[in-house]
Amino acid sequence: MNNTIKILDPLFSEKGYKFIKTKKTWVKQNEKIIVICQYQKSRFSNNFFLNLGIYFKYGNNLKKKSVLLDHCFLTARYDQVFQDFSALDIEDNCFEDLDVLEKKLSITKNKIRNELLPLLDEMLDIKYFRNNLDSYPNEHWWLRNITRDEFNSILKE
Repeated sequence: MNNTIKILDPLFSEKGYKFIKTKKTWVKQNEKIIVICQYQKSRFSNNFFLNLGIYFKYGNNLKKKSVLLDHCFLTARYDQVFQDFSALDIEDNCFEDLDVLEKKLSITKNKIRNELLPLLDEMLDIKYFRNNLDSYPNEHWWLRNITRDEFNSILKE
């Protein structure tokens, strides 16, 4: 497990997320919805991304226990949902000024704790989507593996 994941894991764990090491993914679910947050290291920089996914259990999929990000119906990237988010990967910043690194790390952890995790917790309730029906999909959250009509019918169940 890399240092970034070691630092992020307690944030997710304290909110009830389970970490799947082989997929570098945190998962939280209830009887209707699975929320996924997947760590992805950038190929072009020292940054990382948090890929987000929402999967609705409905119809034949009601008993589904686990899904991959590729199976989700809504997907996004944390840096696109929260435009001012500046990701970092601590492992590759070992030569950077430690005060600067500590400040970046603190900001990143606070944004995840105070912005991302509360949003994902809200999204575990189907009412959130019903109340914001016109907001999804949008320029940040993309509809995948499902049509807009199917999405709307899930919200009416």
